[in-house]
Amino acid sequence: MKHALLFLFLFTVILSYSQSFVGAVKGTVIAEDAPLESALVALLKTDYSTTTDSLGNFEIKNVPAGKYQLRISYVGHENYQQEVQIAGSKTTEIATSLVPLSARLREIVITGTMKEVTKLSSVTPVDVYSTRYFQRNPAPT
Repeated sequence: MKHALLFLFLFTVILSYSQSFVGAVKGTVIAEDAPLESALVALLKTDYSTTTDSLGNFEIKNVPAGKYQLRISYVGHENYQQEVQIAGSKTTEIATSLVPLSARLREIVITGTMKEVTKLSSVTPVDVYSTRYFQRNPAPT
């Protein structure tokens, strides 16, 4: 009986001691004042990652204490990267806004052929529209 109590006591002490070396990181990801759903949130060089929910929230739990590089990525947006310090039994909070890449897009070329061709060898007319064209000719609303 004494051995069982001693084992239970030691197990409880070890378990509580090991829990003090893990923490969590959580936060919210937005773009243009709207939450980003399904953005990838990862601690680089580890297996810890998650995606944001419909409100842009994320949480990665049970992360060993230490310094990590947090990267947040979403299609069509610039990646966000920041060093985070995870402290034992604490939750580190991050709030960030991703920048859309469309602001840097110069032109889009759309062709209607089924095979790869160059503009000069195409039998169908090819038009190239720049951002200036779309600014001068906005879409009807």
